[in-house]
Amino acid sequence: MTVYLVDKSAWEAARRDPVARAEMNLILNADTVATCHMAMLEVLYSARNPVDYERLRFAQLSLKQLPDPAAGSYAEDMAWVMDRALDVQRLLAPQGLWRRPPQDLIIAACAERVGATLLHIDKDFPLIAKITGQAERRLATGA
Repeated sequence: MTVYLVDKSAWEAARRDPVARAEMNLILNADTVATCHMAMLEVLYSARNPVDYERLRFAQLSLKQLPDPAAGSYAEDMAWVMDRALDVQRLLAPQGLWRRPPQDLIIAACAERVGATLLHIDKDFPLIAKITGQAERRLATGA
């Protein structure tokens, strides 16, 4: 079973695109789907009103959280995540690619820290994965 850290881009694609929705449903039924604080912030930023915000928040809180906030090593894990995001940004600089969104660097580092696969439709994650060697998967779309 694969653990997927799902980026907002994948949730949006699944909401709008029938091909992405079908693939997301297969993943939801067969694998573990997770989020992290930064991914949750991205999802919740897109809420249309307070009721939508609470609906999205409830859905996100029902997912596995990465790294696990209940773990005794959470502060250590998050320090590693932030340091790794900075390291990856520095490693992208010689290629002129350091201007990746900070939230993508942090989400990728969260997934890397726990060995989760990033699920997305974002152009930045493959670039980051070339540096880190971590697993990433682009959600299929009909477009």
